[in-house]
Amino acid sequence: MEKAREAGPLLSLEGGLSLAPTTPATSEVDLEQRRVKAELIAASFAADGIDAMALGASDWTLGTEAVRSLVEKHQLPVLAANLTCDGQHPYPPSKVLESAGHKVGVIGVTMGPVEGCDVGDARQAVAEAVQGLGPVDVVVALVPADSERAVRAFAAPTHDAAPLGVDVVIDGRGRPASAGVDEHNGSWYAGAGNRGKWVGFLDLRFVPGSDTWFGKGAEQHSVARLDSLRDRYDGMDDRIARTADPNIKRRLEEQKIKYEEEIRNLERELEHPPDLSTMNLIEVHSIELGADVPDQAAAAERVKLAKQAVIQASGQDPSRFVPRLVDDTSSPYAGGEACVGCHREEHAQWSTTAHARAFQSLVTVQRALDAQCYSCHVTGAGLGGGPQDPMSTAGFRDVQCEACHGAARGHAADPAAVRTTKPSPNAASCTKCHDGEQDQGRFEPDSYMSQIVHRAPATP
Repeated sequence: MEKAREAGPLLSLEGGLSLAPTTPATSEVDLEQRRVKAELIAASFAADGIDAMALGASDWTLGTEAVRSLVEKHQLPVLAANLTCDGQHPYPPSKVLESAGHKVGVIGVTMGPVEGCDVGDARQAVAEAVQGLGPVDVVVALVPADSERAVRAFAAPTHDAAPLGVDVVIDGRGRPASAGVDEHNGSWYAGAGNRGKWVGFLDLRFVPGSDTWFGKGAEQHSVARLDSLRDRYDGMDDRIARTADPNIKRRLEEQKIKYEEEIRNLERELEHPPDLSTMNLIEVHSIELGADVPDQAAAAERVKLAKQAVIQASGQDPSRFVPRLVDDTSSPYAGGEACVGCHREEHAQWSTTAHARAFQSLVTVQRALDAQCYSCHVTGAGLGGGPQDPMSTAGFRDVQCEACHGAARGHAADPAAVRTTKPSPNAASCTKCHDGEQDQGRFEPDSYMSQIVHRAPATP
């Protein structure tokens, strides 16, 4: 962000769902750790000089008072046109920012239940806020919608929904910048990527006298959408023929007509592309926050302190050595050391892989007791008989035999009579953690599986 500001005019906007994960907290310790990390994020936003932000459903799970306290403490520029608490609007609906000689009208809404407050209709609030902005060069809405379905419901909840008068929408669904921008009901939607691993940049090019916007790269999105619609349309006749219920048959026939209409519209758009020289242009790109982006000193210190606070919230010592053996005999898991007696070569090969050091990799970066991280670095997390939080990992540490082959206490006790539940695991065993999001899309089944398949390790 510092380098971007040195390069030219920049506004810093946040579309919501940034303070807390979208998955529910699993314990009081997990909730306390989330609040620690929310404090880190809020302090970082304040230090960065964020210009405007929205709050989404997951943010409010930290607790209404906790969130409002964070906002007040760090003077965060929250916009929430549809939020009312005790009969008052705690945050303004919009603000006008100036950058490079242009006036940018920014509107924010919130989504999800907010304990003790009322959350009104987001579309109506945005429409009213647009009218109250006054003359601006571009209208940007911050909408913490967390999925494509939520985006579409906001953009056009009914077939004849009127456009909102918003040029650009920044949403919270984690859509990568590589996907470009897409158009819904007269507005262009963009995301910055998932899990805070990217910073998204939305570049706006103004053409004097133009009030029309176009998203660069939209034609690729239209082609993909057209292919998808054609596939759906081609299958409708078969679905209609196989449906006996007349009501369902009627709805399918209506859906087929809608598909046909949208296909014709997209075909016309692609046949007659707009003259971009006469239109304002939107382009989105992103920077991955990988090792090649050096840590900013003040931010690194805040992260260090937050990691220490997360560990303190757990009351545990993650570096303490614990054998990979599950002592609880009621658990269906036995632990990897119970397998070594019969599977020495397999265990020796496994010991050369990153799976054998999965938990230590978290210890090294002070994240082993973080409830949001531990589950993919241990065995059986969240499953019956497995660890339910990072404080109960004990003999489950690392991605052991049973992570891929299933709980095996019965097999270890009587190998001849009891088989493991997954003697030959496939890629589906991997994708709970290597899900394309947590590993940023790096998982390739063929190359990854070849690294963990059991072979006797080479002799030194």
